[in-house]
Amino acid sequence: MSEVISFRLNKNNLREAKALLVIQECRAKGYSLRQIITDALIKHDEAWSDPPTPNIDELNNKFNQLLEQLSNGDPRRITQPNTSIGQSELADQFIASIKKTAKQGIKIR
Repeated sequence: MSEVISFRLNKNNLREAKALLVIQECRAKGYSLRQIITDALIKHDEAWSDPPTPNIDELNNKFNQLLEQLSNGDPRRITQPNTSIGQSELADQFIASIKKTAKQGIKIR
């Protein structure tokens, strides 16, 4: 058996006015008010449902592996900085980019 649900939307309330516009646009596309509200509530429920619980054992194993690699100095996880650009060249490029974006009247030495 169906249940009657009734409510009003206030045009002076920003959120309710936006909701009213959405309803009007959907109805213009041929959707019924029942379809619009039902779909919106289902999507709202899916968006607010609890995320899946992580597997604690799996997380502990991965964490322990990472700790072991770090304590052994395993180089697979260590990334080296890009040294192809010299420090002075990088500093010069940085200063040049800041000068391009600085407001007039601000002096950068």
